[in-house]
Amino acid sequence: MANLLAQVERLDIESRGLGPGASRLLGRGAGKVSTERVDGSTWIFRESGRVYWLRPDSQPGATSLAFRNEMRWRVLSDRIELAHARFGPGREVPLAVLMEPGPRPKSTLFPNADLIAPEPHRCGRDQYRAGLRISPTGFDLLWRIEGLNKNERLTQRYRVGRGNA
Repeated sequence: MANLLAQVERLDIESRGLGPGASRLLGRGAGKVSTERVDGSTWIFRESGRVYWLRPDSQPGATSLAFRNEMRWRVLSDRIELAHARFGPGREVPLAVLMEPGPRPKSTLFPNADLIAPEPHRCGRDQYRAGLRISPTGFDLLWRIEGLNKNERLTQRYRVGRGNA
């Protein structure tokens, strides 16, 4: 996984609504990622790009939003720790501790995930559950978001190199 982190250059994002109108595409985006190795186990991802949100009537192109984000990835022997790092060193916001599922049954939220976060991240009234699927060309960070006004799946596809994966 450490080798993949060092090589990531791009990011694709997709959000799909769940519940009534299940799997309805809510938005899609793309961006670039620059990586910085902080120490032997930690990388900072600086992400920037644009997300396009769909109108409620499913017409494409209604709203677009430029984004910038910083994420800290720490790879340890038994887990990967993920945090928002956009507020600077020492002010990271922990998001997920991703671990191998172990002997318990596969996650029903993320049946194809290689790693899952056993505990959700809570942000206000929302809860974010995370999984990670690894491939030779990168990895997918999978989110299941539930809350008062949220019921969606968010997929962030991190890829190495410049071609299509």
